[in-house]
Amino acid sequence: MNEHPSTLSPNDPTATGKRRSKPWRWVAGGAGGVLLALAGTAGFFLAYPERAPASLDRTIEDVSGENPHPVALIRPPVQPLSALAQLGEKIFHDPSLSGSGTQSCASCHDPARSYGPPNDRDVQLGGVDMRTEGLRPPPSLAYLYRQGPFGIGPTDQENDAPIPLDQLAQQAQGTARATKSAGTAPAANQMVPSGGLFWDGREDTFMDQAKGPMMNPAEMANKSLYDVAAKLQRAKYVSDFKPIFGNDIVNQPAMLFTEAMSALSRFQVESASFHRFDSKYDHWLEGRRV
Repeated sequence: MNEHPSTLSPNDPTATGKRRSKPWRWVAGGAGGVLLALAGTAGFFLAYPERAPASLDRTIEDVSGENPHPVALIRPPVQPLSALAQLGEKIFHDPSLSGSGTQSCASCHDPARSYGPPNDRDVQLGGVDMRTEGLRPPPSLAYLYRQGPFGIGPTDQENDAPIPLDQLAQQAQGTARATKSAGTAPAANQMVPSGGLFWDGREDTFMDQAKGPMMNPAEMANKSLYDVAAKLQRAKYVSDFKPIFGNDIVNQPAMLFTEAMSALSRFQVESASFHRFDSKYDHWLEGRRV
């Protein structure tokens, strides 16, 4: 009698276990493949964040810290300072214009610290004896050339470029005319304060901004503009006024003071040190690692 090789019975638990193990292996293999695909996709988008869909922007920012959609910043052109701005730079750094003879504009607006306070004090010391505390910390003077006059009104989108008139007219054509309805109030625009210089926006121009600290008893502590003018007449750079404003400017104290303030104003506008656009945020916008 011929003997056949032994086979496993269908009721054999070993055979059942082997048959059941195949689907699980397929599931495990499929899951592993999906995970590998996800990891590969994630790695690709982290390496090339600009190619990722917008829905992943926040995730990419949180994981890598990079800007998935960098932009090209258009910075103001760097040009040599005008004669007026150069004069303003000398005035800005001149401590002899203060009542104490030791405090300049730069004393409270340090160029090395974004034209903000030079130290970590809550307020700075000033006055004739340099012992009087100011009422508020000095604000930074950086980027103020972008600041508009003080006002309270609806919020505007942050956009430096004015909208062309033809574009505004085109937008207006597709806008429904306002209708009156009893019993319902129209939605009010959000009214917010904006613009102005100093913490409270009380001045609108650089010239008016510069005048305040000159006479503030807690800062440069001059009694009047004539005190400042007398000090300007004794300054080493007083001759720099004449080519710009005429030889007689030094004999007109009120005008000398006013033009000194205009020079300070021009220095803040022209000098690239007041608007460097080299912060970590600027670098992030451009897609550079910070």
